[in-house]
Amino acid sequence: MKKITALTLLGGNTVRVGARIGCTGAAIRKWPDDLPARLVDRVIAAIVRDLVQEQALMGRKPQHITLPPALLSYLNRRG
Repeated sequence: MKKITALTLLGGNTVRVGARIGCTGAAIRKWPDDLPARLVDRVIAAIVRDLVQEQALMGRKPQHITLPPALLSYLNRRG
């Protein structure tokens, strides 16, 4: 995954992304352009965690979540 893709999926700015991932914006700015698997996993986990929390806040038991189209596209390209 490219860093720009991760930033787009997680909110577009490094401070917001850092908050969602659990680190600082400065740490996000140090990410390489091609993210290693461990960082890709953190990006995907943050997206899924936020979707599940959003459903819980609406009083729904999260049984099915809808992933963002950009994440689905990335996952489909990986094969």
